[in-house]
This record gives sequence, C-alpha cells and structure tokens, in this order.
Amino acid sequence: MLALVRRLVVPFLAVIAACASNTMTPKEKKLDDALEAAGVRAFPGGKRLKKLTGHAERGELEDGFIVMLTADTCYAIVGVGEAPIKTMSVLVTSPIGSWIAKTKEPEPRPNLRVCAKVSGPHRIGVTVAGRGDYLFGVFGDEPPAVSASAVASAGAPKPSSTASAPAATAPACAAAGQTTAFHRSVAADHRACKSDDDCITIKLDCGALECTGANRAHRAAYSAPLDCRGYDGALASADCDPQLGFFAPRCQQGCCVSARVAP
Repeated sequence: MLALVRRLVVPFLAVIAACASNTMTPKEKKLDDALEAAGVRAFPGGKRLKKLTGHAERGELEDGFIVMLTADTCYAIVGVGEAPIKTMSVLVTSPIGSWIAKTKEPEPRPNLRVCAKVSGPHRIGVTVAGRGDYLFGVFGDEPPAVSASAVASAGAPKPSSTASAPAATAPACAAAGQTTAFHRSVAADHRACKSDDDCITIKLDCGALECTGANRAHRAAYSAPLDCRGYDGALASADCDPQLGFFAPRCQQGCCVSARVAP
C-alpha cells in the first residue's frame, strides 16, 4: 500500500514543482508584459521568436544570445529593463561574424529593425548600463519551417487564412524580373499586399540593377541566393538592400515594390 501511495504522490509533487518553477513573480511578469507590448509596437502582427533574460549588478554588462534568422526577412529587436537600468544598446552580427545592424546610441528601451541577408544563426549582442533585471526579445513572422508544419498538421488552409490573403488582390500586380542566367522572376500573385509590413525586398539580378518586392508569406520561394558565379556584368551604384537606407519594400496600389527612400 505504501509503495502504491509513493507511485501516486511522487509524480504529482513533481508536476507541482515544475509548475511552480515556471510561474513568474509579479516583477518578472510586469517586465515580460512590457517586452511584449514593446514588441507589438515594433512589429505589428508578429510573434516573439526569442527572449533573453538577464540581470546587471555592477553597472556595465555585455551579454548576448543566438537566434536563427531567415534571408531577406526583417525583424524587430527590442529591450526593456527595470528603472535602475539606464541605457542599453544592440549589435547584430551575421553567421560569419560581420555586423549588419546596431543601435545609433544607447537608450533606455532600444528598438532596432534588422533585415537578414542570409539564413542562419545570428548573434544579438547587448550592452547594459545600470543595475537590475532586463529583457531582450526578437519579434517577427513565424519561421517558414514552423508555418509549414502547422499547415501540414492542420490540413488544408481555410479560405480566410493568411496564406490565401495575398491572392485576393493578385490581378492588380504583374510578374517582375526574368528567368534567365543571373536573373530571377517574382510571380504576380506573390507581389500582392495590403500594407508595407507585408513586403520584403527581392533582388532580381546579380548586379542589383533590378529589385522588386514580394509578400513575406512567399519569402521561402526566394530564400535561395542567386547563382552569380561567373557574373561580370554591371553593378548598381545604389544597392536596394533596405539596411542601406536607399530603398525600402513598400506596398503601392496593392503590390509589393522596392521604392526609393526620400533623403
């Protein structure tokens, strides 16, 4: 009888302990809610993909974490901290170690927009000045692999699903680019959009002479880089990469484009 009681009680206590360990304190919950609110403002409609929890004790701290980012996809990195945390800054480096984005100057609640050039593990380095708890989060669209699994497990998408939304305005768009050596094309129904946040930039040729936009729901179709081996043609004087600030993906008349940014 005693053995039976042990078999019943011990697992029950283990479950209670696990639940207790996952419960946030009121202070932790308040900070977590603040991070979520900041992420929603920075990337409307996105999800929290990664979170860093830390504590600074000596007034100056360098921390960091790794997150998988997808090529030609943009994300928002935000940070929040307790009142004693004075300023924080962010530096994002690519899988090969080169930096691709950073905050202009330290601030109490940094908000950095970053667009990955290649798919892979990116390091989010943070510097914290002050003392107390802090959180950093990466917000963006759900990764393609996760979305595909979700669709496969749920069966055929419903007519009102996000995946079918771009097709509703497809007739307003035209195909872009060409399918020849050192070029690629973007299908007409992949360019439909409702707002700027729907769009990403697509380079159509190896010289970056032509660029357009595509709905981020179809980014997986253009995630592979162009095969530019042997290309010796002209090169654009102003790259359309959104991080450089000359061009940005925009939704114009229901179609994603790469638009020149006014100085």
